[in-house]
Amino acid sequence: RYRAIPSLGDKQHLLRILAYRGGEKSVDLFMKAMTVECCGRKLSYAEDTVMIFLPQLMGVLAREHDSARRFLEEAIDPGFWTARRKWESGRGWYVDQVMTGSALQGLALIGTAEVHELLASYRSRSDDVARDLVGAIETAAWKYRRVTEHGLEKTMDDILYRAGDLTDISAWAETDEGREWEKWAEGLRRRRGPDSQSNGTP
Repeated sequence: RYRAIPSLGDKQHLLRILAYRGGEKSVDLFMKAMTVECCGRKLSYAEDTVMIFLPQLMGVLAREHDSARRFLEEAIDPGFWTARRKWESGRGWYVDQVMTGSALQGLALIGTAEVHELLASYRSRSDDVARDLVGAIETAAWKYRRVTEHGLEKTMDDILYRAGDLTDISAWAETDEGREWEKWAEGLRRRRGPDSQSNGTP
């Protein structure tokens, strides 16, 4: 059924189902979708929208499948996408940074102590990668807290169906943890300078 749908933009609902029910075969399918499925093409707006969310759906799979987790661990290096991405964004994004940021948010959805340590390690960094991904890193920290306190289903419902509602992340930003992350992020934003074009989010 997946291959019978020609456009990635029309596969969004099916991909969500596969993230929860598809098993190990879905991991391989998602890997190919993010790297070679759209080889040589410039994506449409709808395809872009699906593509940038795929690493987060991979995070759902990574809760059960080590191969998905390993993929995301590699994919949080922007060089991974530079080397393996065979498509172009139709929106002109700094797409390798955006995909890297989405992969980090996918890892956050695993919700383990190891992921928490990984996210916390960014607060001691001020290198170019951290500066370029500052928005995505801060959002990943919120998603980690959300998934550990409210569970995967509630978190994904909020991400998928309440994307424009900032109430929850705003409330988190008022907690001690949120304020610590915002202080770190604001410091990096000041250092990025006027020529910076991305923060790891679309």
